[in-house]
Amino acid sequence: MKILTDKGLVAFWNKIKQLVLGNRPYNPSEFSGKGYKVLEKNIQTVDGVKKNILTAVMINQPNTIYEIRYDFDLNGETIEIQEGCVLKFEGGSLANGNLKLQNTKLSGKIKLSTLLFGTFENKIFYTKNINTEFFQNNVCKVVNNLVNICSKSNAILHINSGEYIINSYENPDNVCVNIPNKIIIEGDGYENTILKLSTDLYINRYIKLFSAQTVENVRISNLQLDCNGRNGIITDQESYFFLFNADTAKNVCIKGCKVYDNPSRQSIRIGANAEHKSNSIEIRDCLFEVSGNDSVGGKKQSDHSSVYINGNNVIIANNQFVNGTDLTEGSIFNVCSAVELHSDNVRCYGNYIKNYKSGINVIATVANHINSIYTNNIFERVASAFDFWCTENHKLDNIQVFNNIIKKASNNNAAFNFNNCDSGIGNIHIYSNDISYIDEEGNTSSFSSVFEWNKQKDGNLFITNNHIHDYPSGIFYCTKNSNDEEKLNLHFQNNTINKCGSSKSTTENLLLGIGVYNCKLGDLLVSGNTFVNCSAKLIPIKIYKGFIDKYICINNFLDKYSLGNYTVGDKGVLADICVVKNNSAPNTNLLDISANKVEASSWNGSELTLKTANEANPVSVHSISYGKAIPTSGTNEVGNIVINVDSINSTIFGWLCVTRGTPGKWRPFGRQYPSKDFIGSTPYRPSLTNDDEGFTFYDATLKKMILWNGTTWVNMDGTELAVAISNEQGAENPS
Repeated sequence: MKILTDKGLVAFWNKIKQLVLGNRPYNPSEFSGKGYKVLEKNIQTVDGVKKNILTAVMINQPNTIYEIRYDFDLNGETIEIQEGCVLKFEGGSLANGNLKLQNTKLSGKIKLSTLLFGTFENKIFYTKNINTEFFQNNVCKVVNNLVNICSKSNAILHINSGEYIINSYENPDNVCVNIPNKIIIEGDGYENTILKLSTDLYINRYIKLFSAQTVENVRISNLQLDCNGRNGIITDQESYFFLFNADTAKNVCIKGCKVYDNPSRQSIRIGANAEHKSNSIEIRDCLFEVSGNDSVGGKKQSDHSSVYINGNNVIIANNQFVNGTDLTEGSIFNVCSAVELHSDNVRCYGNYIKNYKSGINVIATVANHINSIYTNNIFERVASAFDFWCTENHKLDNIQVFNNIIKKASNNNAAFNFNNCDSGIGNIHIYSNDISYIDEEGNTSSFSSVFEWNKQKDGNLFITNNHIHDYPSGIFYCTKNSNDEEKLNLHFQNNTINKCGSSKSTTENLLLGIGVYNCKLGDLLVSGNTFVNCSAKLIPIKIYKGFIDKYICINNFLDKYSLGNYTVGDKGVLADICVVKNNSAPNTNLLDISANKVEASSWNGSELTLKTANEANPVSVHSISYGKAIPTSGTNEVGNIVINVDSINSTIFGWLCVTRGTPGKWRPFGRQYPSKDFIGSTPYRPSLTNDDEGFTFYDATLKKMILWNGTTWVNMDGTELAVAISNEQGAENPS
């Protein structure tokens, strides 16, 4: 009989375990594949407490599957898992320590009360794999830990259903979770996965749930931040509770999230200033409910915007911004802008905004704001739908606002407010919107117009094809634009004004359809508009005390009012060119012309043509003719006008002779786009001519703005669009 030594007994026992437990060592020389080991109990008494201790020596082989059948305690240690291992949970758990992984795969019914470092092989990690009590007691620490390992492992972090109390910070900047590059965080839906701020945190004014100074490639979706606003939280306006915050960000998408009861200044802030400009930002399908003053904790808040973004290529789509307290006539929300965008190439569409002082702030105060589209949004009970800002020589340019529904409440603020445009504007197109006042007219003597402009700055403002109705005030009011060098060009065309104007007030700006006071304008084109069923006090068009380069008022229809008036004496209007023609109104005799300032060359009922008014003794009579193109023969004087009879199918309203000659030199005026869309897929680009040079179009196929240079479509910087590589593949300009 052979007597076994201790070493032999160990080997024999290992053979038995290999047969019974399936254990096998990793041995590539024998082509073993991954090794396999069932972790056995290791009962020890630590500080008088019996524990099942997992030690490093028990789990120190590479490329091995470790089966975890029992509950193990790491005794506060960090256990390093070797390369290529699998932790297979078969009813057991790991707790009280840290695991350092090396491309480790976690499988089975994972149950951890540890922090994880290194990388794992899993493509998605669920927080249900973390012991509930451990997670609830260490929410920020655990989420920070999982966010980092998921980022390094190219894995998704899935936060399962539950309400998790945020009661601590992970760094001195009051950041709960530091966001790394390249991370996806998702929940089970914003009604199920709820991260709730503890009121214990409110001793600090800044709370940032997910935050980074510089970050890229981030997606956060389907979860809720409950800010738990309570009375007395906000002591001044400089308080922030952020769902997401980044000074500079690139390729960030926040989708399907909810921010609830936020009494502070902002809920999402991306791009802190001009030096921190971000790119490719999307906020989609989110709900912002109870913000700023609407929260009981925000009564001292004086500046709020639920979403603030400074960056390029921004999409704000299909979100809801809802406050519960109805905004009514006479009430004032000191705060609460839904969206504040200091951005270029914005696509803001499909949003619903209710009970906000300002719906969308379109801003150029730290940089230019250009090439942006705002469409198909619904505004209900807002004081102002669009608030335009530009300062410090920054421009708003190529802004298109169309197909929005605006149901205004509160007598404060214009629906479209331009009173903060200190730098002037480039081109702003406002068209095909439905604009109304949602309540009955009150007794107030003060009520803002639909559009207001009171700056001495230049710009091109196109207001066309809008339906304005049931609005107890004036439509457009312009004042204080008196700078010689900078003049606003206003085109007010093809709008329908129905049941507008105050029936109770005697305040003048409430009684003006289009009111221009004390202004120096470039082009003022008022054409094709319809005024019906309006207040008997409404004066559809009134222009007084100012100077206009070219005033064209033609083809308007008024069911029962005078066309408007010029007041005489020191309030008379100077106009280089003035054409009032083909308007339908019961009475146009209120058109009083100050004889010492302008002279009528002809006057026949509703038709009026004027001589030049910029000379002491005007001598040149301006001829008005009609055609489809500029003259090709005959001698023409400076100031002669050809009205385009095919303007419905053209972008040009007419032509003006600027140099005397045969036929003279002409330039177009009254650029309009009544039959052309500003957005669409590649096959639906509008058909344009050389007269349309400068027209911009958002190509939904290419996902970018393009420019018509008079001959072909090009990039916004004038460079050619991409050509086809083969068989039209990759072509941006189809042949």
